[in-house]
Amino acid sequence: MLGKIISLDHIDKTVVGNKASRLAVLLKNNIPIPNGCLYIIHDSTDFQQVFDDCLASLKPPYILRSSFAVEDGDFLSFAGIFESIINITSKSEFQSAINKIIESTTSEKIKTYASIYNIDISTLKP
Repeated sequence: MLGKIISLDHIDKTVVGNKASRLAVLLKNNIPIPNGCLYIIHDSTDFQQVFDDCLASLKPPYILRSSFAVEDGDFLSFAGIFESIINITSKSEFQSAINKIIESTTSEKIKTYASIYNIDISTLKP
């Protein structure tokens, strides 16, 4: 199953991470946020198609950010733990950024953070 772009005004918090759901709350309350889109990915997602979809609705450069369910939680923020990649303008940069974000789930930074707070990192899914 391919991923799909979801408008921030149609967020289901049970499907997306806290970062995305909190952006949706800001949007719903008419607080300005940068233009963007949320893309839920799956193992079979065609990232080249995602880039084309983004290009159709937003002009580059792009910033790719994670939105794991554990981020921006009620008790732990995970601030600075996962990667955010800026100034993406090409498909190859886009694919590389996605890979870096996914790889950040196994970084030493997250292993240390998870160890301190007793979090099972094997359950993390982008």
